Amino acid sequence: MKSEPMDEEQKPKRRRGQSPTSRTLQYCAKKLGWPVGVVERRLPHTFTTVDLFGCIDVMAIAGDRIMGIQATTGAHHANRLAKSMAEPRLRAWLAAGALFEVWSWTLAGAAGKQKRWTLRREALELKMLPQAVPAPLASQTSIDDAIRQSHVNTLRAAGGE
Repeated sequence: MKSEPMDEEQKPKRRRGQSPTSRTLQYCAKKLGWPVGVVERRLPHTFTTVDLFGCIDVMAIAGDRIMGIQATTGAHHANRLAKSMAEPRLRAWLAAGALFEVWSWTLAGAAGKQKRWTLRREALELKMLPQAVPAPLASQTSIDDAIRQSHVNTLRAAGGE
């Protein structure tokens, strides 16, 4: 019996693992019993995801408080923590009395044994954020003025003005 090559549409699809956001939703709802929802969104026709306030993927009601969660993989925990700490809107979120945590998921276990997904949770508090909030980006007008001044200086140096 001869086997024929499969067409693209007949090939079995590769099964992907569960995303950190999906794991977080499941953990919050099933293990902790918290009402939870996704607040990040995908931009149409791109591979870009936009987080709520630049750092929140999931929002949950944790007891009598609202909690924003940045969900990620274990390898990106430090990056997401730094990104969140640099986000100026997180300061307003925490000042309003809400909670914020970075949750990272890692497969861990002893060598030769079955690996299990483990959760690392790290809370950020208002006092942990840097005091100085970065200045807003310069306006387009000031950028245009700087470019214009640079051209004038170049012309002067060349003796053209």
